[in-house]
Amino acid sequence: MSKQKERFEAMRAEATKKILFSATKLFAQKTFFKTTMQDIADDAGVSKGLAYRYFSSKEEIMNHLIELSVPGFDSLSTLLHQDRDEKELLSEVTGFLLENLKHDSSTSEAFQILSQIDSFSENELSSEVRAGYEKSLQNLIANFARVIKSGQEKGYFTEGNPEHLALFYYSTYQGVAFSSRTFKEKYVYPTVDVFLKFLIKV
Repeated sequence: MSKQKERFEAMRAEATKKILFSATKLFAQKTFFKTTMQDIADDAGVSKGLAYRYFSSKEEIMNHLIELSVPGFDSLSTLLHQDRDEKELLSEVTGFLLENLKHDSSTSEAFQILSQIDSFSENELSSEVRAGYEKSLQNLIANFARVIKSGQEKGYFTEGNPEHLALFYYSTYQGVAFSSRTFKEKYVYPTVDVFLKFLIKV
């Protein structure tokens, strides 16, 4: 690859990163429907024409952002497949997730975008992207449920339907993500022990 082409690819990558970063922030703050390509371009510090050169529409950007969430869910599912003590594993994973929320605003912004999925039509979110996201999320919940069930059998976790408890875990984390955005610097993140109090037997 020539030096000129390398520079072009680096510039393209940087511009794309800025556009996606701005779109994530604006879709979370204003919702997808109230955000325009001009808004995204202005926030990213690029021209509207350049934004359209890399993405044909805000729908394409949003589809790309949803696709980017899938590897994150899949990586978390992989973490849950470690052959370890279930209580220690869940505590470590929870600590990792809470730290992510504390130090990376894009995590809570991603949850804000994902919460809008049901309002997207097929023209706005492709069926393939939607199916990929739903499959990845279902797999993640199933892996949480598997760890919980195994821990229940060892007496670590409270009784109850493992899938229901896994869904409660996910929705609690989602609630922390939303609340941290609402209260900003006033928000006090729960400790791992507090977060898992509903699940771990005393």
